[in-house]
Amino acid sequence: SPTLATGVVGLLTLAYPTYLTNQVAGRTDPVFMIWYVAISLSVVAVTMLTSSTIYGLDRRMRAAKHLGQYQLEHLLGRGGMGEVYLAKHALLQRPTAIKLLRDVSTARNRDQFRREVQTASSLSHPNTVEIYDYGKTPEGVFYFAMEYVEGATLEEVIKATGAMPPARVIHLLLQAAGALGEAHQRGLVHRDIKPSNLMLCERGGVPDTLKVMDFGLVRDVGDETANSSDGLSGTPLYLAPEAILENDSGIPQSDVYALGATAYFLLSGTPPFASSSLVELLSDHLVRLPAALECSDPSLESLVLRCLAKDPADRPSDALDFADELRRCARTSDWQARDARIWWAEHQEAVFAARSAAARSTGGRTSNRRSSMHH
Repeated sequence: SPTLATGVVGLLTLAYPTYLTNQVAGRTDPVFMIWYVAISLSVVAVTMLTSSTIYGLDRRMRAAKHLGQYQLEHLLGRGGMGEVYLAKHALLQRPTAIKLLRDVSTARNRDQFRREVQTASSLSHPNTVEIYDYGKTPEGVFYFAMEYVEGATLEEVIKATGAMPPARVIHLLLQAAGALGEAHQRGLVHRDIKPSNLMLCERGGVPDTLKVMDFGLVRDVGDETANSSDGLSGTPLYLAPEAILENDSGIPQSDVYALGATAYFLLSGTPPFASSSLVELLSDHLVRLPAALECSDPSLESLVLRCLAKDPADRPSDALDFADELRRCARTSDWQARDARIWWAEHQEAVFAARSAAARSTGGRTSNRRSSMHH
């Protein structure tokens, strides 16, 4: 081992010069030699202990910076399930987001983690964040590697610049609905659609590309073992009534409700219900009607309010049904790539300045703003 090698070298380094000196001088005093060997061994012991400590620290530092083929660079954010780091693949040198999961200690949680990662990795829609790999650290911490998305969430954009025009809202919602549509076709639901889980980025030179993030709550509609028994699944501001009443948001119409609430936020700058009291907020989702939108596209306003119907049967049946109705709205083709480029040229500085200020105010404990999944 490195420690043993250090000790041997140290002993030889200390003893050999003295041995030569005594040989030349003809000294063979056994008391002197015993004394010198004792001193040498003491120095070597300290050297070996120091070497062992340094080697251990170095090994832990290297392990902390590497997960399999990925080299961790810095923390991107923290969420309810864990931490997300920017990393690079050792060979491909591709920027990657690594999510470390906190609570995967029980066999049930480990099985759920594997199921959710495998489920999310089966989705291939261009507006879904791609899952590359998953594994476990030597310390037993589970992680998965996913596509790194650099951009801003819809929540950050609205808070920095205000409500969006209907044409842009339609353009963005069609992308979100496309990603969710693939999941719904496979019998999967997201369960936590909200503006902070929808990221705007540029892909292939196309601005305003939307990525649906954080499929960490994804569930197979027919999977009874994934039913949440520990609390609400989702975010209260965008939570469907059936998720409150039955503690289960595992139907496509629940995602549609969240899409409607997100659309309302994009068009007005505020969620449909925003009480600071959790009890009142949940009650509003159950019984209150949202205030009318001042929207220049009546067909879009009507669709958004229908998505917010209390009864799931009164909403579009799934994300693909929602997308079909969205395409029939009056302003479907009014937002083009050129419009997006102009908008970002004028507002990018404000968006990222607001995001940086928010990160500072929370001590950096923000959700994953530049990469995928989290909650």
